Parts: sequence; structure tokens; C-alpha cells
Amino acid sequence: MKIHNKNGFEYHSDKEYFDGRFYWTYYYRPEAEEQWFSIDTNAFNHSVFTVKKEHVLNLLSNQELAKRYYYRKFVNMYDIDFCKKNLHKAKENLKYRKENPPKERADTHSNPGRLARDMKRDANWLSDAMNLVEQAQKQLSHAVNSNISKQKIAKAKEYI
Repeated sequence: MKIHNKNGFEYHSDKEYFDGRFYWTYYYRPEAEEQWFSIDTNAFNHSVFTVKKEHVLNLLSNQELAKRYYYRKFVNMYDIDFCKKNLHKAKENLKYRKENPPKERADTHSNPGRLARDMKRDANWLSDAMNLVEQAQKQLSHAVNSNISKQKIAKAKEYI
């Protein structure tokens, strides 16, 4: 793995072969930090389908934006209070979905694919909510088990 430097950040990429094509995942961090975070498509102001090297270089050229994005992910990952809030939201969503099952769908002739889309979405009504609760519990346990100090989290919150 070759680590590149740009504007006070380090970045590298992983290449994976999936379904007949290669996919790259880019990771970055400020030079003083230990944790690497991936760069998602929601890091950019404009809509992109996949993250390319030119997108990464553009993100890292704007140092303030790159730091804000990095520390926002850091706080989301390691702040115990934030993880507890996410778990609470996921549990409330699961409770709502248990109490309010999907409605019966009527066929709409003006939009023929709507019934199939709605039925596909409704098939995962409860399982999606249970998966969110499970992910939130894993995230909370990861945050609790990590050795990240409260001072470091407070410092990261300053950049957000």
C-alpha cells in the first residue's frame, strides 16, 4: 500500500474486483491522526456516482472542507453520546414500524411499476429497522471499547 500526501493529508486506495469490474475505495486522514476513514460519495457538493482520484484530490485541496468531513466522521464513529442518540432513534423507528405495518397497496394504472416497487420496499419493512438497531448497537459497543479520550472528541467537535 502506497501512501500519498497532499495538503497536510495522507491518502491511499484499495482496489477490489466485483461483478466484472474494479472498484476503488479511497481512505484519508490528517497527517497527525491515526484512524483512516473512507471517502464516500456524500463528501462532495456535487452528485457523483463513484469516487475517483480526481474527486479525492479536489476534496483534499480544500483543507477546511476535508478536515470538517474527517472530524465529522470521527465524531460519528467514536462519540458515545452521539451513538446513544442513534441507537435511540433506531429503536424508536423499529417501534413505529412494529405498530404501523405497511398498508395494502392498490394497483395504479397510471404508474405500472409503482405497485411492484412499493411491495418490494414493504417486504423489508421490519427487517430494515431491526438491521438499523443492530448496526447502532455495534457502533455503540465499538465507541465504548475504543480508547479515544474525551479531549480528543472535544477537539474533533471544534472542527465541525
